[in-house]
Amino acid sequence: MKKLFIFLFILIFFTACQEQSSANTKAPAPPKHYRLTEGNETIELSFHQGRMEARSQKELLLLLLFTSWCPSCRAELPELEKLHKEFGQRLSIFGLQLDDQKPMTASFPISHNLRLNEEIAGKIYHAIHAPASRPIPVLVLFKEGRYQIHYIGAVPVEMLKIDIQRAIGE
Repeated sequence: MKKLFIFLFILIFFTACQEQSSANTKAPAPPKHYRLTEGNETIELSFHQGRMEARSQKELLLLLLFTSWCPSCRAELPELEKLHKEFGQRLSIFGLQLDDQKPMTASFPISHNLRLNEEIAGKIYHAIHAPASRPIPVLVLFKEGRYQIHYIGAVPVEMLKIDIQRAIGE
C-alpha cells in the first residue's frame, strides 16, 4: 500500500509538472529576415533563436555597425576601404550607420535607414552577447552566410586581414 501511494504521488507530481511547464512555454519566435540593397550590393540577414546568418554575393561579408560621431568609427572607415580594395573579389563590406547626424560615405555600401539599421543592430548585439551599452564600432565577419567572428571597438587592420585570410583559407 505504501509503495502504491508513493508511485501515485510521483506520477501525479511529474504529470502536473509537465502540464504546467508546457503551459508556460512560449513558442519560439519565427525567424526574422532582412534584405538590404545599397547601390549594386545586396545582403540578406536572418535571425532565429539568438543565431544569425548573413549572405552577400561574395564568399565573405564584413558587417560594420557605426555612428558618424564616434572617433573610432571614423578612423575605421579608411582602413576598411583598404580591405575592400585588397579583398574586394571575395569580400563584401556593408555598413549600418546607427545615427542620422551626418550620413557617412565610403567605397563600400552603407545603409542610412536609421529605423531599420537600429532594429537589425539590436538583433546583432543580442546574437553576439554584447554589453547593454551597445558599444561601437562593431564588425561581424561571415563566411558563406555563417558567423565567423566579431570585433567590438576599433580593430587594427592587420588583425582583420589575418582573420579574413584565415576564413578564405590562405
